[in-house]
Amino acid sequence: MSDVITPTQNPLRARLDSSSALTEQHAPRSGITLPQLPPPPKRRRIGLLVFILMVVLPTLASIVYFNFIAAKQYETTAVFALRVGEERDDTAAREGSLVGAFGPPASGAAVTQSYGLARYISSAPAVEDITRRGVDVRRILSNPLADPLVRLPPDASLERLMRAWQSMVRAEFEITSGVVTLKTYAYTPEDSLALTTAILASSEGMINQVSARAHSDALKYAENEAQVAEQQLTSVRSRLQALRASSGVLDATRSTASNVELEGRLRQELITAESQAESLRASGGQNSPAFAALNNRIRAMRQQLAQLERQVGRSASDQQGAGWAAVIDRHEALAAELRRLESRYNTATENLQIARTNAVRQGTYLLPFVRPVLAVEPAYPRPWLSPLIVFGCAVLAWAMTILLYYAVRDHA
Repeated sequence: MSDVITPTQNPLRARLDSSSALTEQHAPRSGITLPQLPPPPKRRRIGLLVFILMVVLPTLASIVYFNFIAAKQYETTAVFALRVGEERDDTAAREGSLVGAFGPPASGAAVTQSYGLARYISSAPAVEDITRRGVDVRRILSNPLADPLVRLPPDASLERLMRAWQSMVRAEFEITSGVVTLKTYAYTPEDSLALTTAILASSEGMINQVSARAHSDALKYAENEAQVAEQQLTSVRSRLQALRASSGVLDATRSTASNVELEGRLRQELITAESQAESLRASGGQNSPAFAALNNRIRAMRQQLAQLERQVGRSASDQQGAGWAAVIDRHEALAAELRRLESRYNTATENLQIARTNAVRQGTYLLPFVRPVLAVEPAYPRPWLSPLIVFGCAVLAWAMTILLYYAVRDHA
C-alpha cells in the first residue's frame, strides 16, 4: 500500500486552501492595493552600484588627484586702469551713457581701450610680444613640475598653446570700477611674477602704439588740410596780383568810387566854367584873355571827363581787351575767394595747433593700482575644497539620474 498523500488527503493543505478561498470570496472590491514589498535584492544592488560609480569613485579620484598628483600653481595679481590725459569732465555725456549710468570715472575712449586690452592679453600677439621681451612662454607652460594632465608639450601647436595660455592668464575689465584685473598662474612664483610683469609692459607698449597712431593720423590730416589751404590761398593771391598789375588798379571798388566822385566833381566844375564863359561872351569879352583861359580849361575838363568815361565807360578796353566792368567783376570775385580761403587757412591752422596740443596732453596712460608681488603660497590646488565640490556635483548628478529613471519608468 502506497504512503503518498494526495492534496485532498492532506488536512493542513486543505485547510489553507479553504481559508484562501474564503478570503478571496469575501474580500471587498474597492480597488485598494496593498503596500508594495521592498525591491528585490538585485535592484538594490544595481542602485548601490550606480551610486558608487557616480559619486564614490569620482570623489575618491578627486581626493587622490588634488592631494597627490596635481601640481602647485602660484597666482600673481595686478590691478590697473587706462586713463586719457587731460580728459574733459563731460558730465552730461557721461550721464547719458551706459558708463555714466553705473558711475565709473572712466571716459568712453578709456572703456573701449580697456575692453580691447583685455582681449589683447588673451590673444596670440600678446604671447609673441611677451616672448620678444625675453619671457619663454612655452617653457613656463611646459614646466616639468606640472602634472601630466595639464602640462603643455614643448612642440605643441599654436592652438594648444593658446588654450593653455588662456587657462593660465585671465584679464577681466570691471565696468563699474573702470579697472582691469589681471591674474596669472604658473608652477613657480618666479615664473608667475615674470609673466605678470611682461604682460603689463607689453600692454603698455600696445596702448602707447595705438594712441600714437591715432594722434599721428589726426596730425597728418590737420597738416594736409593746412597745406592744401595754404596752396590755394597762395594761388589766388598770385592771380589777384597779376590782375592788379595788368589793370593798374589795386582796389577795383575804391577805384570805381573815386572815379565816380572825380567825374561828378569835374562835371560840376565844367558847368561852372561854361557858365562863366557864357557870361563873358554875353558882355562882349570873348576876345579877352580870361575868355581864352576859360575855353582852354573847359577843353581840358572835357578831355578828363572823356577819359573817365572810358575807364568807368563802358566801351573802352584795358591792356587785355576786357572792359572796366569785367575788370571789376574779376577783381571782386578774386577778392571774395581770397577772403574765403584766408578763413579756411586760419581754421586749418587752428585745427593743426589743437591736434598738436592733444597729441601731447591727451596721451593714454596705464595706471597700476595694485603692483604684482612674488607669491609665497600656492593658490591651487585646494586639497579639501576641490574634492568637496566634486562630491556635491556628483551627488547632484546622481540624484537627477535617479529621478529621471523613476519618471521614465512610471510613464512607461
